Formats: sequence, structure tokens, C-alpha cells
Amino acid sequence: MFQNFSLLTQNKLSSELLLSSVFINILSLALPFTMLQIYDRILPNEAYGTAVVLVVGVGIAILLELLLRYARSWLLASSAANYELTTISKLVDSLMKADYHHMESLGSGAIAQGLKGVGEMREVYSGQAAVAMMDLPFVMIFLGLVAYIGGPLVFIPILVWLIAGVRVWQIGQKLSNTTSKLNISENERTQLLMLVLSGLTTAKSMALESRVTYAYKKVNHQRLAQQNEIDWLSSKLQEVIQGAAQLTTLALVLIGCLEVLNGNLTTGGLAACSILAGRAVAPLSAIGSLRAKIINAQHAMLEVNALIDAPQESFNASQMYQQKLPIGPIRFEHVSAKQTGAKLSDINIEIPSGSIVNVTSNPLTHASLMLSSIGAFHQVNQGQITIAGIALNDHVGFEFRQSISYVPPWATLLSGSILENMTLFRHEREAYAMELADKLGLSATIAQLPAGYQTLVANNNSQMLNKGAIKLISLVRAFSQSPSILLLDQPMVSLDTDSQQRLLALLQEYRGEMTIIIASYFDEIAQLSDFCIDISQHGHATLVNKPGAN
Repeated sequence: MFQNFSLLTQNKLSSELLLSSVFINILSLALPFTMLQIYDRILPNEAYGTAVVLVVGVGIAILLELLLRYARSWLLASSAANYELTTISKLVDSLMKADYHHMESLGSGAIAQGLKGVGEMREVYSGQAAVAMMDLPFVMIFLGLVAYIGGPLVFIPILVWLIAGVRVWQIGQKLSNTTSKLNISENERTQLLMLVLSGLTTAKSMALESRVTYAYKKVNHQRLAQQNEIDWLSSKLQEVIQGAAQLTTLALVLIGCLEVLNGNLTTGGLAACSILAGRAVAPLSAIGSLRAKIINAQHAMLEVNALIDAPQESFNASQMYQQKLPIGPIRFEHVSAKQTGAKLSDINIEIPSGSIVNVTSNPLTHASLMLSSIGAFHQVNQGQITIAGIALNDHVGFEFRQSISYVPPWATLLSGSILENMTLFRHEREAYAMELADKLGLSATIAQLPAGYQTLVANNNSQMLNKGAIKLISLVRAFSQSPSILLLDQPMVSLDTDSQQRLLALLQEYRGEMTIIIASYFDEIAQLSDFCIDISQHGHATLVNKPGAN
């Protein structure tokens, strides 16, 4: 609850919303006081003129209250939309600058749930939950008026809602625990779906349909069981709230009637107490009824904050070029790094500027780790890597990412057209990208597509492209950025013989213009390269100069 109030205080329109709530609740007092006057004074004295004045005044008050409620709803909706836009922008900016391996450890399911959670957090900013929380402070005022008019009748709503509050808290705790488990199951389900759909061809070729189906059924059965329990707890919570509200009204009327018969309370006082008690319990009823949504919003807030507060890339911007980085030399100074299935141990080598270097290891994961360390996707455990004498983390993050292009073994496409994927949505590079596509033989494949370069991919339409075409698109994307350092992880994989020869010719063409580091077993790459780095099973590396290389 306190988290919800803290969110409301962060609202830029919190003062306007609270001010409107004050006037709305003040105007809502017009009806109970009018009922008090009508029953106790106007009817016994037949004061028709006074009755007309009171009715007109109450009508005006109700109309103003409706207008204020409409204005408050509009402000809440506007504030919620602005909040969602601001949070999404902050979240995406944090994801773009986040540490790569931390994001990888979270998994695609957690990231997708975090992005989805922003919409659920809107419930705290708009809707009945926000209205109820803003009206909650006025509960004490209404209960105080009930005590002033009805005396001991005020204990009826207090006792009923104390008992109901304990039950609501108990159900809320179970609901919160089950919601946490449901979020975990939903993350696992989403991640499983993404993994299967992104590698559907591989799963079918390896006959993994039965295993994948079993895993999905298991996760989905668990998720549905948890969802069923949440639905049951929510309905039970709703019944407790409705029962408490009805019991409050019934007990107040029955005991109030006895007070009227005993002469301790007037008829108008009973009518006013009944209305005021209803006003007092309305926010409590709304908050209790929306408990499930508020819990979901709280869990969504934790997931979103986990992404926003994710560890960022360690660039301190102490060296600014205001252009792309130099092409080298790249120096490893006592560098050690480790990840699952790969490691680098006390490496001391220097890669000359503008050279083509072939990196080999057994297994090749050691070579891939070296490339990811140069690209700052993996933080080294010891030592440092420098480019032109400047450590990686001393650069400006934007300049560094603009200067180094990395092509993974299995490339992925972004949502957009083929041309946008080739240029990373930079229209000024379209002509250059199409020239590169022609050199790699990709233009012939694209010409066979109905929309050519404007064919949309990365959704279901990417199935029309084979892995070789996707790999060529990723290569064009890397070359078109004109990087200072190009990192190619197994670039020959998935390419046919013609495409491999074209890639070798393109690498030869760019010799000297950029530093190209390639992790590959292919002999053709070794023959093309100026230097070869061989990494042993223990992670030690040696740099071999190749005299007579092209």
C-alpha cells in the first residue's frame, strides 16, 4: 500500500489530483446534510421554501461533483499515458546500455514480462485503484462525522472492517505469493516459446517435438493451476468485501433504528449516518476488490525496476574522439576471462592496426570469448584490453559501439524491411549497403522476393529466407557501418561456396581500412589473414606472424 502512495506522490499532477479529491469529497457532504435537514426540520415544519433552496443547492453540488470526477478521470488517464511513455523510454534506454551478460542471464522471458509489466503498472496511476487511494484519507473525516451525529454507531463500520481487514490481509498474502509464482511460470513459458519459435527448424530437424511439447505442457499446466488459484482467491476476496459492505449497512440500519426508537437519534441523523458510512467504506471496498490488480502492479513494478536498475556497460567516457575510434593497435595486457565452456588465461599480445587476424582454438568457444571481450560484451576478470593505448572502458559508449561491429555465428534479424536490416535504419547508407549486397551475391536472392529489399522480416515472413541469406544480411549490416574494428565469429558458416569466395574477396578489399578479427577453422581464412592467434585448451594464446601472407 505504501508503495502505491509513493507512486502517486511521484505523479507530476499529484497536487491537482489531490486538490480535486478534496473538493469532490467536500461536495459529497451536501447530500447527507441535506437529508438530515429534510427529515429533522423541513418535514416537521413543512418548510417548502427551504426545501426548494436545499434541493437546488444539492443539485448544483452533485453537478459540480460530477464535473470534478470527470476532470480527475481525464487527469488520471493523461498522467497514466505520460507515465507509461516515460517509463518505456527509460526502460528501453536502460536495456540498450545494460551489460550484455546480465541481460543474457535474465533471459528473454523476464525481459518480455518486464516490458509487459509497464502496462499493468498503469493501474496505480489510473482507474478505480488510484481513485480509491486518493479518497482513502477522507475515510477518517466521514467516520468522524458519523461519530458526531450518531455517536456509538461509528463503531459498527470500524469493527466490521477491522474483522474484514484481517481476512483481506490473509487472502492478500496468499494472493501475493501465488502471483509471484505465476510470474515465474509465465517467464518460463514465454522464454520457452521464444526459444522454440526462433529455432523451430532446428527443433524439427533434431526431432525434439515430443520433448518440447512435454516441457511446454508441464510449464503451462503449472501456470494454469496457479492462475486458477489466483482467480479463486480473487473471487473469495470479492465476496468478503461485498459481505462486509452489506453487513455494515444492515447493522447500521438495525442498530440505528433502535437508537431512533429510544430517542437517542433522529430519523435524519440515521439517514445521514447511513450515507456517510457508505462514503467511508467505499474506498476500502474499492481497494479490497482491486487487491489482485494492485498486487499484480506491485510485482510488475519490481520486474520493471529490475530492468531499469540493471548493471550498465562500464564506459566512463574519459577519452572522447568525437568520431570513430582508431583502427588499432589492439593490445591484450595480462588479460584473463572466463565463461561457461571458454576461458582466456594471462594473454599478452598486440594486434597491429589494419591487419586481418584469424583466431583459432579447440573448442572454438575460446576464440569467440576473445572476440566478445574485444567488443566489450564480456568483462575481463583480470588485465585490460586497449585500443590505440586507451582501455576499452575509457571510451564513450556511443563512439565505441559505432566503431566496432560484431557478427555472431547465428545472426538474427530486426523487425523491419531487409534494407532497414542492412543499414540499421540509416537511410543515408542504403546505396552503400546495396552495393555490398551485390558484391556478396545477396542481391540475386533478394530479387526473387516479391517486395525485394522492402520485404518485411523478423516476424513470420523471415521463414522465406534461408540461414545463408540471413548471414549475408548480417555481414552487409556490419560492413555498411564502416567500423574501425570488425569482429567476425565463424563467418563462413551457413554460406555456400560462391558466397564464401565473395566474402573472402570482400575481406581482401577492406584489408588495411579496418582491423578484422575472425574466429574460424576454415583454411581459406587462415590463408587470407596476416596473423594467426592460436588459443590452447587452457586459454593461453600465441600470436603467429605469417610471412608472405597477402
